[in-house]
Amino acid sequence: MNKNHIYCITIGTGIGGAYYHHELMDGYYQQANSVGYLLYDSVTKTNFE
Repeated sequence: MNKNHIYCITIGTGIGGAYYHHELMDGYYQQANSVGYLLYDSVTKTNFE
């Protein structure tokens, strides 16, 4: 699959960003597209950020 455009929005504590026309969109204050993760333990039902 040879695709030229990818767009992803993630809604959580903020709104994610996009990669469009071979450019990384950076948002109004250049804070879009922040990468984060959340570790979740399904046994104890706790998470670590």
